[in-house]
Amino acid sequence: MDRTTIINKIIVPIAIILVGILMYTVIKSVITKAFKLRNKTKNNRYKTIESLAKTISKYFIIIVCALMILDKYGIDTKSIITSLGIVGAAVALAMQDFLKDFVAGISIVGENQFAIGDLVKIGDFMGTVTSFTLKTTRIKAWTGEEKIISNHLIGEVINYTHNNSLAYVDVGLPYEEDVEKLEKVLNKICSKISKELSDLKGEVNVLGLENLDSSAIVYRITAEVKSGTHFNAQRQMRKILKSELDKNGINIPYSQLVIHNG
Repeated sequence: MDRTTIINKIIVPIAIILVGILMYTVIKSVITKAFKLRNKTKNNRYKTIESLAKTISKYFIIIVCALMILDKYGIDTKSIITSLGIVGAAVALAMQDFLKDFVAGISIVGENQFAIGDLVKIGDFMGTVTSFTLKTTRIKAWTGEEKIISNHLIGEVINYTHNNSLAYVDVGLPYEEDVEKLEKVLNKICSKISKELSDLKGEVNVLGLENLDSSAIVYRITAEVKSGTHFNAQRQMRKILKSELDKNGINIPYSQLVIHNG
């Protein structure tokens, strides 16, 4: 093997691979810095687009480097590129679901339906988006289950992250108590909740008398909280309500069964 052959078939391909790795490293760094400057608020959508941009850049560089190396081995890459149109049509027929996923993935990003880190509900499954590609979406429930969904199968999406959430608690109180007194106590409790509730983003309010149940009058209390934290907020609200109602001598009614003997 002469010197020219060694250079063209060994050294040059190695150099192409090293240049490709260097290019990807530089592009990856530029993308990271660009999105870091843009995404000062740590927006989940930018994280998702950043991840996709890096993936697309990687595969583009791999394809270009592969074609350049094949050219050095005497393979007619122009014919390969020309034939891609015909081959692409055949592949497209065999990969319809993949293409559907790809188009759906682009649509999800473009319409900002959800992003990595968002709390969503798709179908009957609710969880946090842990991974998103142009092929699949992974959602992890708080109990640990992870669901992997092909993008083209994603229909209606409920996103709990785009806006602040509303936490609400319905509390049943005894008919025997004076309504004015109850509302006064509940308003004081709301002030306490406002001071102690984590992730609070708005007002804590007594909406008023929500329902007249068979054994209790029901009041609804609401609080605007950070997106995705409403379940935890409701648990905190119930704890404060029970404690403060006890301090004010107000019992929460519960069902009782009276048995008459004889």
